[in-house]
Amino acid sequence: MFRSTRRALACCALIDALAACGAGPADYPVSGTPVTLLVPKDLDGPQAPLAGVLLQPARQTESDNGDIEEFSAVDFPSAPSGTLTVRTCRGDKHDTGSVYQSCISFDASVDVVEEAEQRRLTLTPSRRRDEPGRNALFLPISMPKMALPDWYYYVSHHEVRVKHQIKSPFPSEALKASFDRHLRRLEEGVADGATRQFADAYGVGSGGSISTRVGAAFYPYQTGSIAEIVILAGARGGEASATIDWTTHLRGVKQKLEEIATN
Repeated sequence: MFRSTRRALACCALIDALAACGAGPADYPVSGTPVTLLVPKDLDGPQAPLAGVLLQPARQTESDNGDIEEFSAVDFPSAPSGTLTVRTCRGDKHDTGSVYQSCISFDASVDVVEEAEQRRLTLTPSRRRDEPGRNALFLPISMPKMALPDWYYYVSHHEVRVKHQIKSPFPSEALKASFDRHLRRLEEGVADGATRQFADAYGVGSGGSISTRVGAAFYPYQTGSIAEIVILAGARGGEASATIDWTTHLRGVKQKLEEIATN
């Protein structure tokens, strides 16, 4: 009798837990201001499906025992234009590889317009999906914290990368010294005096929500020198950033570097 009572109580607890999970997945439209990215066509990011823009919402935090607490990921459209999905989940994983999670996803339409010097990407949030889940004991997993402002935060936090080459009439030592004098060095560089080759990393002050790093390698070239440049710029926008103009920003960075090299 007592065993039957315990089984009955256990069944009731399970039924209550399942009922607490709610009505199940929800899918509904959302509306918000589009985010526009203006990107030059010479971005060095062919591995990034979004016209060379490296979106960075993917993150994962784990508790001390290895359980996944919360993570975010992004699904890119299969073509330049399509649907971009940003997903945040909360849950846990087991040694068997099983993952139990509750997720919130936002879909956005991606429209790409080819212009003379750039691509104009317009990201417009369109739908939200709530997918509540249960753990291995069928207990409900609380939903992650994600709302439309978080979607704006994710898509406005990204990087672009572009390569550039500068030729100078001055020796490689003088060219590097000019960079050292006009830019902020970020780390200890590499020097090979025998071959007169140098490499270093610099910060380019840009202000606002954009930060820019420049990696430069300096070599002798004919009667002067050459600098092989990699520009890595990151946007750190806030909620509902309307337009991020990478074309103008990167053009300005290149112009500043050219002036330093020929000074």
